[in-house]
Amino acid sequence: NGALPKNVFWYVGTAATINGAGGGIMAGTIMAYSGVTFSTSGNAVQTVLNGRAISLVASVTMVNTTINVPE
Repeated sequence: NGALPKNVFWYVGTAATINGAGGGIMAGTIMAYSGVTFSTSGNAVQTVLNGRAISLVASVTMVNTTINVPE
């Protein structure tokens, strides 16, 4: 409905995995407690994040991921 990625927030109380098979587009800021993973090792399909990924206590792992940070 026209929301901008900079105004969309996703909170995950544990770990977040975004499209483990690769591919697709995610919009917004993802805040996860135990880590964020985009795609998985061995995937050649590009995943796009229009936003940010933040983990409070663990790592953010990205495989073949393009990040477009909103203004």
